[in-house]
Amino acid sequence: MKVCFTMKPQKAAFGGGNQFALNFVDFLEKKKVKVVYDLGESNIDIIFIMDPRILKYNHIDLSQIKKYKQKYPKTKIIHRVNDCDKPRGDTNNLDSILIETFKISDLIIFVSQWTKNYFINEKNCKFVENKSTVINNGCNFNYFYPPTKKNLKGKIKIITHHWSSNSNKGKDIYEQLNQWVKDKNYEFIYIGRESNVDHKIGPFFGLELANQLRKAHIYVTASQFENCPMHVIEALACGLPLCYSNNIGGGVEIANKHGSESFDNFEELTQKIEKITNNYNNYPMNYKLLNSDLSNEKYYDELLYIFDNNHKKLFVNDVS
Repeated sequence: MKVCFTMKPQKAAFGGGNQFALNFVDFLEKKKVKVVYDLGESNIDIIFIMDPRILKYNHIDLSQIKKYKQKYPKTKIIHRVNDCDKPRGDTNNLDSILIETFKISDLIIFVSQWTKNYFINEKNCKFVENKSTVINNGCNFNYFYPPTKKNLKGKIKIITHHWSSNSNKGKDIYEQLNQWVKDKNYEFIYIGRESNVDHKIGPFFGLELANQLRKAHIYVTASQFENCPMHVIEALACGLPLCYSNNIGGGVEIANKHGSESFDNFEELTQKIEKITNNYNNYPMNYKLLNSDLSNEKYYDELLYIFDNNHKKLFVNDVS
């Protein structure tokens, strides 16, 4: 099987889609699947769309995919959807491009039920129902795993990490949290590119990021309208109880299966932080569901089914 990815993954701090591509490409290559990144290649069995636009590391757009499909009509198209306009307030004009891509796709894989529902209900894309599925993200357990032991001695470290400066990432909440911890037995650490908090580090990637997460005690995310946030998955995999915004979107599907508390406003966030502190050992994690190997097996199962209709699916309507 030869699969063309529209984005070449980068070994750098570059968002959740990139982390997925890194893990899945490595998984496929171990399965002896030939992975390419150029539609100049012939005999491509499946085009795997990460994003139908030309971006920094995405050099294949929808027009090129359509031309290849016209030339080689037997080539199948799988579209992984991990973004939409909702997180940016409908200012990015991404939805219209995604919907056009849905029309030529043989299979659409949404990273959360929230994302699928958004397109079906808010964008009236009823036609995707019969050619789509949902597979939540996972993270690389070689990097992201809990510490062998953790206690609450000394300052309690609250942490978050983001690569984007978008206002929906929770900037206002983090700035309030930065002030709240100053006269308490807490400290707040922000890993990322842009922030007005006192203790900003990074950005980090892979094991370096995971090591920083393992040093902390509680994870907070005030991000809104996330499709399936990798930062939440990475934090939970590192054993951190989670406080998350009720407006997080697809992140609820991950948080609800693990040790977590939700909040609607800043006052409620501080109450939940104190609740976690006072009940620290009562937040169990179901780590298996967070492993990218499980996610990759489900994607691979879909690839095999598209490639060979005689393949019997192992994961049928199974949202991780």
